[in-house]
Amino acid sequence: MNKRGFTLVELLVVISIIALMLAILMPSLQKAREQGRSVVCLGNIRSLSTAWMLYSEDNRGQLVGSWDGLQRSTPGNPKSATIDWVDYPQYANGKFVMPLYSGSTVEQEQNGIKKGRLWAYLTNIAVYHCPADVRSSKSAESNPAKSGGYRSYSTSGAMNGDWVLPKYAALFKKTVDIKGPSDKMVFIEMMDRRGVNQGPFWVEPGDTTYSVWINTPGIYHNKITGIGFADGHSEMRRWVSATTVKLCSQQASGSASFSRDTKEDLLYLHKIFGFKE
Repeated sequence: MNKRGFTLVELLVVISIIALMLAILMPSLQKAREQGRSVVCLGNIRSLSTAWMLYSEDNRGQLVGSWDGLQRSTPGNPKSATIDWVDYPQYANGKFVMPLYSGSTVEQEQNGIKKGRLWAYLTNIAVYHCPADVRSSKSAESNPAKSGGYRSYSTSGAMNGDWVLPKYAALFKKTVDIKGPSDKMVFIEMMDRRGVNQGPFWVEPGDTTYSVWINTPGIYHNKITGIGFADGHSEMRRWVSATTVKLCSQQASGSASFSRDTKEDLLYLHKIFGFKE
């Protein structure tokens, strides 16, 4: 019996059909993958928020520090006294990675996370990383010795985040200080241009035509940022202004001025930060 194979035309038709099906399915698959990452991210933030609340319950309502151990390790303020939720990236022996702001490896970042006060309440290291945050893999490609950018989340500076400047004094020290916890931010995805998320997220008080933020929200989910609140719930924030998205993508930290078209986003940030409008 003669066996007849595919002709060239038939093969080209089959290949074309497969290519067409892939073109149709790929956007749906990518959307499903992103939705899956968003679900994981929201779950991570809820877990962090639960650990944050448990710490407060065990410490008479005192909020865990929102820094990363670095600011509290200055002369006269020993590192052993840190009250922060995570610690600064460090070697296995506890020594900070130096020089500061020079970048670090994922392992060094994880060492710092494990020395923070929330680690006793949340010992799954994967929860501190959003699957849509690929900074660590990108930095590893450019410099394998410095693959920082693992921890995707930072805390609000308003939540026990005193800094050296009086105008950045924490708005909330204890849970009883927080009125309306359902709209007060505790955790936010952050995108620090130095690689490692250093310090909390800050918004400078101001009017609705000008303001400055310290560090920038992470837009890892197609211009959307995951945020966790003091009542334990989490949600995704889609930024309204193209200017806000541009500032985030540029990681414009410390001098990012909002123009009038960012008014809605700025009002939202002021509200969840805890400023009185």
